[in-house]
Amino acid sequence: MFGREIRNIIACDGLERFERHVAFDQWWRLMTELGGLVNVGVKDWEFVRSKMILKMYGASLLKVEKKMFDGGATVGITFSW
Repeated sequence: MFGREIRNIIACDGLERFERHVAFDQWWRLMTELGGLVNVGVKDWEFVRSKMILKMYGASLLKVEKKMFDGGATVGITFSW
C-alpha cells in the first residue's frame, strides 16, 4: 500500500517527487491558519479508544501519540511505526 509513496520519498527529488511529508505541527498550522479548519481537540477517551482499536486489529507495531499545542490541549493523534 505504501510502496509507491516510500519509493517516491527515498528515490525521487525535485519535480519527480510528489510526496511532501511535513511534521505534525507544520501540517496542523497550515490546516488551521490557511485552510480555515477549526480544531475541536481530542479527549482522553478518544485516545484510549484508538489504542484499543489498533490492538483489536493486531497492529502491535504501530504507536499512537498525542500531539499537544495551545497551552497543553491535545489537538491530534498520530500513528507511527
